[in-house]
Amino acid sequence: MGILVTPHRQGAALRMGVLAALVLLLVACDYSLDPPPFESDGSGDDVSGSSSGPSGGPSGGLPSATVDDVSDGDVSDVSGSGTSGSEPDVSGSGVPEAVNACGGLAPSLSYEGGSGELLSPCGCGGVLVCNGTDALQCMGEEALNACGGCGALSGVPGESCGDCGGSWSCGDQGDVVCVGASRANGCGGCGALPGAPGRLCDGAESEAAWVCG
Repeated sequence: MGILVTPHRQGAALRMGVLAALVLLLVACDYSLDPPPFESDGSGDDVSGSSSGPSGGPSGGLPSATVDDVSDGDVSDVSGSGTSGSEPDVSGSGVPEAVNACGGLAPSLSYEGGSGELLSPCGCGGVLVCNGTDALQCMGEEALNACGGCGALSGVPGESCGDCGGSWSCGDQGDVVCVGASRANGCGGCGALPGAPGRLCDGAESEAAWVCG
């Protein structure tokens, strides 16, 4: 028994075939319908309308006015050398330079009513160092002795010295000198002797001689 195919069924089958072909075509060309990826020509211009950074890539949501402001302004000085009026001038033009060795502005360094030089000797074994920026002080010096000099004294001022009748007194060099002392006699005493030891006593007949008693 044969199947009778009418013209109406033939048209429906044809339409179904065409529809199936269209579906397969759309599936195969699905990626061809996507827009092409953005490519930069290296000039840094964003042709998609979004703002871009200086390297040509996306700026991460920054408004385009930010890039325009930087590009239109004077960006020739980006090293930080330009300063505003409120910032201190550290280039040296507005800051006075030190004059003396201690960093002060005075032309000389004061020391005990006069002037001195840094690291010069002072006192008894001391050296001048900075006392602030315009003055000096003596550091490392030893105490002066009783006569105002350096070092130990050879005697105590006021005490006796020498063989007879002398006393220690401060001299001009900061040390002591023995003042008023006389030499001892031939017998080691301080008084006058009636005769010199070893000499014959007075009188021609006498053979006696003077000796120390």
